[in-house]
Amino acid sequence: MADLRSLITPEDEQAVQANSNHPIWVNVDDKGRKTLDAVKLGDEITTDFPFLRTPSLLNGAYFNGKYWERLVNKEELNTRIFKLANMKLASEGLYTTANSKAVTNWVINDIFKSRDIFTNEKPWLVSFENGTYDVKTDTLQPHNKNDYILGGFDYPLDTSGKEPKIINALIKYMVGDSAQFLTEYIGYMFYRSYEPFNKFVVLQGVPGNGKSTLNNSIIKPLMHEKNTSHLSLEELTTSESGARFNIADLLGKYANIFMDLKNVYIASPDQLKNLTGGDAVNARFKGGGEFALVNFATFLFASNELPPLRDDAGVFARALVLPTIAPVVRDNQEEQVKRERLFPKAQIKAELSSFAYYALRQFAKALDNGHLSITEEMQEATKKWRYSDPLSMFLSEETQPWKYEGGISTGRLYDELVSWYKDNGLDHVPSKIVLNRQLAERGIEKKKHRDGPDDNGSLKWRYMGIDLSN
Repeated sequence: MADLRSLITPEDEQAVQANSNHPIWVNVDDKGRKTLDAVKLGDEITTDFPFLRTPSLLNGAYFNGKYWERLVNKEELNTRIFKLANMKLASEGLYTTANSKAVTNWVINDIFKSRDIFTNEKPWLVSFENGTYDVKTDTLQPHNKNDYILGGFDYPLDTSGKEPKIINALIKYMVGDSAQFLTEYIGYMFYRSYEPFNKFVVLQGVPGNGKSTLNNSIIKPLMHEKNTSHLSLEELTTSESGARFNIADLLGKYANIFMDLKNVYIASPDQLKNLTGGDAVNARFKGGGEFALVNFATFLFASNELPPLRDDAGVFARALVLPTIAPVVRDNQEEQVKRERLFPKAQIKAELSSFAYYALRQFAKALDNGHLSITEEMQEATKKWRYSDPLSMFLSEETQPWKYEGGISTGRLYDELVSWYKDNGLDHVPSKIVLNRQLAERGIEKKKHRDGPDDNGSLKWRYMGIDLSN
């Protein structure tokens, strides 16, 4: 058998040597002419610079070395890949418009994943400047693109266990005995799932008592603006055509914070159950296709007066009112001076990193306990809010107990309800079916009975135990 080495020509050796001096995506023939392998260059780009596209992130996301970051639009994705491809192509003298397009198109198609891999993927992992924090194990570990953490925090987490005394004192000053709850809830904001607690919170208190201070001094710098959306209850629950664009803004956000709710009746709060329950809802970015969003942005609102909300047992099972107790600070020089002395801004800023860790540990304890530290005051305030809707107002103003057998006829009560809505300039009168359900939730039973205050002796449907007060 002939020696294989004798079959290799000098030209072959030159071609092998030429190829070995170039990247794997450059082919060189025996005459020294270069050609491009677009697939291999695309592989090199996606290995060195990780990109991903999913059904909910058609514009793409890239791994910045710490966490995955959502790209604003497809043009940004195209531009990034074009620049990377062009830089590499130019280094080998292979830049042409055709080559650039071939590589870019291959990368954009290759990075698409049919599954939304960022949906509640390991929600207990949180990316910080100095590593990925594991809420379950209380450890920091190296950043890893395969953790698929969407969004993160560009400051180091101080895990020394140092107590954030000034921030803790400020929270106590603002909400009293509910301070433990609020600390747990702030820790909850770092967790990329709305489960297991499924709660949303409304800070409520007199105007000018500093509700925004909690947000501006503590929550906002902890969460970062890029990790926060600002949708009101109206925007989250509207049935108008633009609602899906609103909801899309929640994608990849850790918190939704809106600090000044209007005193506007929320007629259809049902969407809140989906957004706080880990359920998929349809959303759409402008110019993009529809996708299924599973929200993990924790909801925090603030209001001087709680907006009337249509009574819905499922919604109010998730709602919590957190009363603020601090004195009015607006236009109150004495109170302003007192707060500046007790809670210096520089010390608050210095404690933020240690408070982030403290809040995460309090949240972890709540996970272990199976519940948040909800106070009786919060429960009472939430109950009061639930029954502040128009139907509750009607029942309070226009009805009274009926001490005898039977009760008011269903038709009579409904007619009075319709008139009351019109007299008060209210829309969205509940249907008879909805009224029956809402009254049943309040313990008012509907039965056929002969006795009642309006037409005693006639067998008809009645609401047991109530009468009109006029």
